[in-house]
Amino acid sequence: MLADILINIINYIIIAFGNLMGALIDILPDSPFIDVLDEIHSPVSKYLAALNWIIPFDKIIIILGYWTIAITLYYIVSVGLRWVKAIE
Repeated sequence: MLADILINIINYIIIAFGNLMGALIDILPDSPFIDVLDEIHSPVSKYLAALNWIIPFDKIIIILGYWTIAITLYYIVSVGLRWVKAIE
């Protein structure tokens, strides 16, 4: 009996939290990428697919992401080592 009451209270808290999150999400503006996604089906998109055979944009983006992660980790480790006075 007491367990059922506690479960109902927890359920109400979860529902209230979900409603609060839904209200906060409704306040946010629409996605700025909707126009970009609509342009994907433009007549230029078939030429972009052909251009991707010459310049592999997907691979370039992946490599750029890994490079950014590596440089960020380098600077984080560098700051940590300077903090412990291991390097100058």
